[in-house]
Amino acid sequence: ICSALSYLMMGAFVYQYAIHNPARLPIYKVETGDKTITLISMVHIASPEFYQNVQNKVRDHLSKSGSVVYYEWVQSGSASGNTRLKEILNTDLSEFYDEIADHAALVSQGEENTLTKSDREYNIDMTSDEIVRLYEARKEKSVRENNENIQVLFSNEDLSDLRTLLETKTEREKQLQILLLRTLFSMSTRHQAFFGQEIIGGWDPFFDTILIDRNQYVVDTIQKRGDKDILILYGSLHMPGIIDLLRSKDPSLTQQFVESLPLF
Repeated sequence: ICSALSYLMMGAFVYQYAIHNPARLPIYKVETGDKTITLISMVHIASPEFYQNVQNKVRDHLSKSGSVVYYEWVQSGSASGNTRLKEILNTDLSEFYDEIADHAALVSQGEENTLTKSDREYNIDMTSDEIVRLYEARKEKSVRENNENIQVLFSNEDLSDLRTLLETKTEREKQLQILLLRTLFSMSTRHQAFFGQEIIGGWDPFFDTILIDRNQYVVDTIQKRGDKDILILYGSLHMPGIIDLLRSKDPSLTQQFVESLPLF
């Protein structure tokens, strides 16, 4: 009976999150000063249809005179900066996303499936060198205050265990794995506020760097540039922080929910 109930509950979660009602990514419009900013929440792994929807939004936005698109994409820095970032992560994130997406029968985010090659699309992300510099400073502070020294974000053992877990032997196992991974992606996306609170300040200073510091970098860029009609493509975990920082600079800021795009 207990086994039957367990399978029933798992099946209900899978049906709810992976099939019937998967997570949706919100789009917000913010008015601050003389700027109108539309923010599309992004994820690194989703269905081709999700990215096609985003790309269509980008095209529609760029059809207006004077409009621009800002997007997230860690920029390549020096050879040493690029190497050090991979050492911190202990993996190449782009390849890692491709690998996980393949196991879920989804695709990973790329410039080719979200952007349009317009000269009004601007990368407003940090370089690998800037991320490494900020991370090393945060890490040094953490060592001084907490006597904690994490060498890499993902250990070889963790990565090996994950890849072993994802190996499938039969077509039936593969289909079950697709459903379970999609359930996980959908749950984590829908409950992003909880996951964001758990990550910031609670795991490794690297996450404070890629969230807090990069959010500040986005807002600083918005303030420095003179663009008035802006579309921003940035990870969903970044959106609350970006909007809060904008509001801290302009308490009269108005925020409006526009619509949401299904994850798959």
